Amino acid sequence: MLEQPLQARALPVYRDKWIQIIGIPLITVFSYYLTYNNIQFNWWLVYEFCSDVVKIFLVWQVLRFVITRLDRYHPWEHHLVKRLAIQIPLTCIAGLIALTALVFTDYAFIRPYPLEHYFSLDLIIALIFLLLGNAIYVSLYYYDVYLRSITEKQALARQLQEEHTFANEHLVVKMGKRDIVVPFRIYFACILKRKKLLC
Repeated sequence: MLEQPLQARALPVYRDKWIQIIGIPLITVFSYYLTYNNIQFNWWLVYEFCSDVVKIFLVWQVLRFVITRLDRYHPWEHHLVKRLAIQIPLTCIAGLIALTALVFTDYAFIRPYPLEHYFSLDLIIALIFLLLGNAIYVSLYYYDVYLRSITEKQALARQLQEEHTFANEHLVVKMGKRDIVVPFRIYFACILKRKKLLC
């Protein structure tokens, strides 16, 4: 069903540490604002906020895990539309299942909450943020491609500069089937000695 991973191809690097550090609390505040009507500052608010931060962090890790696994078996380079057609439903389903398991665990053991509200509003909000997360990772992929192209151009420029320098300092002489590299200094020294001997 899944293609075998390609070992020679470099996997994308998602530079998402700061996006997670800033994004998870912002998503928590925004979803908390959308979800709760009567917000009062007390210990339950602190607990609910911390609990939601942990849940969103874990769902984000599930999203990231699915995307990095897809990088191995369905790389972006092969077919972008196919990759998106696989990635978006898979990440949304995995993220919603993870969130539902975390919410049910929280509501079963620690605090009561109307589950009708969860299925009618919270899952829709989570789905919107999962789609936003997919857009973030697609953008991070293309940012990584851009950085790699710059690095490759710089490496190619250095290599061309080295070859240009190498070509100016050496002479390739054919001796039978072998090519021998002779530095210009030695070659010119031999020519000068021969001229002095002839004169």
